[in-house]
Amino acid sequence: MPSSPPKKKKSRFLIYGLVDPRTDGVRYIGRSSSGTKRPKQHRHPSRLPKDPTHKGRWLRALKRQGLSYRIRVLERVPSDELLDDAEKRWIVHGKEQGWQLTNLTGGGHGLYQHTFTKEHRERISKANKGRKLTEEQRHKLSEAAKRWKRTPEHMEKLRQSNIGRPQSEYQKRRVSEVHTGKIVSQKTCELISKARSIPVVDLTTGKVYPSGKVAEQELGLCPSSVSKVRTGRLKSIHGHRFAYATKI
Repeated sequence: MPSSPPKKKKSRFLIYGLVDPRTDGVRYIGRSSSGTKRPKQHRHPSRLPKDPTHKGRWLRALKRQGLSYRIRVLERVPSDELLDDAEKRWIVHGKEQGWQLTNLTGGGHGLYQHTFTKEHRERISKANKGRKLTEEQRHKLSEAAKRWKRTPEHMEKLRQSNIGRPQSEYQKRRVSEVHTGKIVSQKTCELISKARSIPVVDLTTGKVYPSGKVAEQELGLCPSSVSKVRTGRLKSIHGHRFAYATKI
C-alpha cells in the first residue's frame, strides 16, 4: 500500500481576528509570527486589566459576562515580511464590510503615526506606573524591536527630534555612573582620537560628516554612539547607520 504524502506544515505567520461570541463578528484584527500563541495572549490576566484601549474595554466587557473571544485565522503568509501588507489589507477589508473593529490604527507598523489624546496618554501612564517587566518580557520586546522596519519618514522625524536635544540630569548621571572608574590606556585614547577624526558617512541618508563627533552633534546623538554603530556594537542609533567614508 502506497504511503500517504506528508502533511504540509502550516505557516506560523498569520493574520487573525478576535471574534465576539455574542454577534459572531470580528472585533479586532492582528498579526502573529508565532501561530495562535499571540492571539491567545490577549486574554492573559496580567494584561487584560491594564489595557486602556477600546479593544481592552471590549474584552473586559466579555469577561464580566463570563464570555471570551474566539480566534479566527483570516490568512496565513509564508514569511514575517508579508505580515504588514496583509494586516493593512484585512483591516481595510473589515471596515469596508462594516465590521465594528476596535483597532486603533490601519495596521502595518502598529501605533506609528497614531496620535493619542492627552486623556489617553494619562490613562496609559497611570496603567503603567509601578509596572515591572520580567526578563522574558524584556527579551520579547527587544526581539520585536529588531524586526520593526522604520520608514524613511520616521527616521527623519527621529533625526529632527534629536537635533539639539539636551540630556536630562538622570541621563547624565547614568552615563557618568557607567564610565566612573574606567581606566583608559594611552593607546586606547590615541585610537579613539584618531577614529573620531576620520570622516564618516550616514548610510541611511548618504550624508558625509567630517568626524563621528560632528555627526553626533548635528544629529543630537549621545557621545560615542556613532563609533558603537560603526563597529557593530549597535545595529543602528535612532535609525542611523554609519561607516568610515573612506571605505564606501
